[in-house]
Amino acid sequence: MNDIYDTSHLIERAGTFRRLLSELFDCGDHNQIVLTPGILIALRELFSVLTVRQLLLTDREYYPADYFPAQDAQVCQVDKFVDAVCRSKPQAVLASVVTWDGEELPVREWFCHIRQQLGRQCPLLIADYSHAGAAGFTSVRGLEADLVCGDPAKWITDQQQSKLAFLSFRSRDLMRHAHQVFAPYFLALEGHAPECAARWVDPAEICSICNWCESRAIKRSDLFDCHRKNLNLAQALSDRWAMPAKPQTGILSISDEPDDPLFKTLDEVGLVWRHPTGSIRVKCRSDILDSANLRFMTNGAATETISFG
Repeated sequence: MNDIYDTSHLIERAGTFRRLLSELFDCGDHNQIVLTPGILIALRELFSVLTVRQLLLTDREYYPADYFPAQDAQVCQVDKFVDAVCRSKPQAVLASVVTWDGEELPVREWFCHIRQQLGRQCPLLIADYSHAGAAGFTSVRGLEADLVCGDPAKWITDQQQSKLAFLSFRSRDLMRHAHQVFAPYFLALEGHAPECAARWVDPAEICSICNWCESRAIKRSDLFDCHRKNLNLAQALSDRWAMPAKPQTGILSISDEPDDPLFKTLDEVGLVWRHPTGSIRVKCRSDILDSANLRFMTNGAATETISFG
């Protein structure tokens, strides 16, 4: 039998994948990780059950306020975010650990302060972990968030466009609400397979990412070494393109495309993204660039390499 159609095999692989996520990102209990086909759809589903009506986002989020039509979603500048939360007391807040264009935000400090100031009136604290790899894969448990959402592949595998996301819940009480939301969906929850499950995540995506990580025996300590190389690459590119400031994360944000064959290589392997506003993001993934250079050289193309080890 093809394993992709073997229900018991897929449930086992999804469980293995949750344990892998828990180890790599230091999530804690893998049973409190929900697998979803995307962050936005999962948050909107969850908000509907939790009856979240007011949502506050930083102005540096990938998702704009109008992506949450069922909520009164407001956007606040990062330097005024904590004060705005404590003043307006929304039901939920969303802040990125690292913004899409590479700024690391002090999410842990924010959330600790908000929790201390508001006590029982504290909103649902949500951290977007999608680009946390650009800042060294901070511990999910250490973020002091009620819920952490993220993309398991962006900064680890060679899949630049993943169809898989995860939610990691801090408390069992909140996880019980999550169970209400995601129980009907196949592979969403640990060890749960309803008789008439609805299709949700792509089983092939789970198996592909899981197999990729297992084949390389990736551990959390490996991610730290990878981050060091990514920062070295970011610095090398920053120097090469005469950028004014030293990069603080593994993401570079530039306004114009440099006339550089290396930039073309980065673009070809999916490490360049153009924002609708015109800003250009470069993800500094040394492993991807290394593999690309090796492949291009094997194919006979003249591709320059730079040192980032």
